[in-house]
Amino acid sequence: MNLAFYYHIPVHVENGKIKTPGYLGVFIDSLALEVDTLYLVMHQASITRIPECDYVLTQQNIVWVNIGIAKPAWHRTFFPASTLKGKLNEIKNCDAFLVRSPSPLSPFFKKYAPYTRIFFLIVGDYMAGSARYKNGTWRDKIIFLYLNYFNKKYINQIRQTDCLVNSESLLESYKPIAKSISFVRTTTLTSTDYYKREDTCINPQKINILYTGRIEPSKGLHDMLKALSILNKKHNNIFYFHIVGWESDGTKPHEQFLKKEAQTLECETHLIFHGKKTLGEELNTMYRHSDIYVLSSHHEGFPRTIWEAMANSLPVVATKVGGIPTTLTHLQNAYLIEPQKIEEIVTAIEKIASDTEFRKSLITNAYELAKENHITTQTKKLILQIQEKL
Repeated sequence: MNLAFYYHIPVHVENGKIKTPGYLGVFIDSLALEVDTLYLVMHQASITRIPECDYVLTQQNIVWVNIGIAKPAWHRTFFPASTLKGKLNEIKNCDAFLVRSPSPLSPFFKKYAPYTRIFFLIVGDYMAGSARYKNGTWRDKIIFLYLNYFNKKYINQIRQTDCLVNSESLLESYKPIAKSISFVRTTTLTSTDYYKREDTCINPQKINILYTGRIEPSKGLHDMLKALSILNKKHNNIFYFHIVGWESDGTKPHEQFLKKEAQTLECETHLIFHGKKTLGEELNTMYRHSDIYVLSSHHEGFPRTIWEAMANSLPVVATKVGGIPTTLTHLQNAYLIEPQKIEEIVTAIEKIASDTEFRKSLITNAYELAKENHITTQTKKLILQIQEKL
């Protein structure tokens, strides 16, 4: 089976080696193991994005189809021909084309690659967080109009496309309209990512709270910062909030905002930014030196970082958004809270930090759930579901 794959993450070639961001690279290698040839229909990294490409693809049956440096999202949606026309001839011999979605080019691959069967791997919903733009600044309103325009094009293609989704909530959303639909979990977990421990919060005088992922307003980091301030005033400054991640804007505007807010909230010495960590040992070290993982997002699909935290035996606090409440069970393998509820973040962290038996139960149950989400197992399921449709 020959498979083509697209997502809007950059590729960089260095000394003949294909490099991508680690979280996607592990998935790409796992796909390549299951097919004869994997064609990567992906963008060339611009100079500013080359540092993101920190993972060298290991499989030798991968062919990169370079579709150029990614233009702005709106340009790709309104003028897809400038990116795709005449660029996809190399994948004519592919049995299937897996398009990770949503993405600005998702609605247009059927037109520019009519000779291969398109499958959407849907991992999120652009409209989930669009309401915040509706009544904002003029720029926000333009973004809102763009998202609605894109979504109409996208939904029209979903009606004609075989879809795979990575959460129960997305399954329910698209089941009534997709040509066909099935569920498969997406993950980056390999055997070396599992780390079994019975307990965290061993040192009651210092509790390390961790967040990993993109640094942006929708992740609710400001909410967690407010909770941190309340917690330390109540509990003699024992809590530290560690942020591991990156911003698409190199000037780091949200990081600067959070640092200023931390000063206002008098918790600046308890907020630590670690920058981006490489997937694998470097990132796992952060999980293994932490006590509680908190994801206070305002909207999500189902983030891979939750699986990473659980595999590293961290108790998880997460908001009831996207696929999280349909995948995790409150008080069994995670502590689930409502988004933008500061007091619920505080209560969840206090409960986990103070109740040893409850904390150990969360860790054990979550670890067992994460064991089911090994990347080899899930990729085999994904490829099988594609083959059954061909």
